Amino acid sequence: MRRLQHWFAVAIGLLVLSLGAACTDDGSSDETSPPTATATATEAGSPEASPSATEAPPTPTLEPATPLLGGEIVTFESDGPFPVEITGELVTPEGDGPFPAVLLISGSGSQRRDGTQPPFAFGYDEIAQAIVEAGYAFLAFDDRGAGSTPIGTDDPTQLGYEALLGDARGAYHLLLDRPEVDPERVVLMGHSEGGVTAIVLASEQPPAGLVLMSSPGRPLVEVSVDQVLSLMPDTATEEQRRLAAMQQRAVLQAMIEDRIDDYPATEDERAVMHAQAAYVRELAPYDPAELLAGLEVPTLIFQGDKDFQVLPDKDGAALAAAIEGRAGSEYHLLENADHLLWDEPLDSSINRYLQRRPFHPDFLPTLQRWLEALAGG
Repeated sequence: MRRLQHWFAVAIGLLVLSLGAACTDDGSSDETSPPTATATATEAGSPEASPSATEAPPTPTLEPATPLLGGEIVTFESDGPFPVEITGELVTPEGDGPFPAVLLISGSGSQRRDGTQPPFAFGYDEIAQAIVEAGYAFLAFDDRGAGSTPIGTDDPTQLGYEALLGDARGAYHLLLDRPEVDPERVVLMGHSEGGVTAIVLASEQPPAGLVLMSSPGRPLVEVSVDQVLSLMPDTATEEQRRLAAMQQRAVLQAMIEDRIDDYPATEDERAVMHAQAAYVRELAPYDPAELLAGLEVPTLIFQGDKDFQVLPDKDGAALAAAIEGRAGSEYHLLENADHLLWDEPLDSSINRYLQRRPFHPDFLPTLQRWLEALAGG
């Protein structure tokens, strides 16, 4: 069952399902085992164990709506399925508006508007400060089930990607309507899954600019297969990797095509698949790079070369190709940066995210320079 409180599901929020026959920790395969769906990355790296698929998800305790970024608390209605009142925070520069503005859309998992999901902290406060220093207003919001935003349904398994897209759409509309914001100069900024959402919203209503951070450039199934392969031990053989990729595609296709009850899995495993099905089914059709290529919006893309969740040579390259030759657009492959765009001198891993490090030294200065040039143009 999808827990909206999980910290950061690998890459784009999908419950990554690998089929137990792939390989064991020592790289050996168990070819006598039937193909069964096993949750491997719903809470990858989380210190808590994943709950049983038959357990009800915990009801999050809402926090008081107090400023976390030094701005004004705002609320708005989501604009999608399962509408709910969402809490956000708007930070504005000194002086008189209307100001250009940036909407930050978080990656997968339920994060507070300051980018925290204890024990993890992703540094949105630093991003907010840099954006405000560049003369922009900044809006971030609490995801469903985090901070001061309720989940919005008694059955979270009904929540799919379209509900999350509707939440960000509501935030976008709020910014466009605020008197201190210039609606002609609103920028959408997304991290990981949030980058996909930013691209989708831009295709609906073009913003002044797009900023994509470690964003998938391929459809969900392709990214998910590579996620599973990245979690396999180095000792895995090519045949084991081929089998794991085949199994991952099979379980996702069963979810997309509503064939879960016919899939060879245990009752608990099917319950996990049913809980994720709406999310997978609704996100799977989107091809981020294809959508991006159809836009004419100035775009700034950041990708870390040590990102093992969204691959530089596949996702980053696809997005870079989509903006090639576009005015005001840049692609930056940051050396020794991970999926969070933190400086990473070692090999990146989920456990490394527990060790808070600075952003890559080029990230925030490049962001500020690009935003200032966009506003000045």
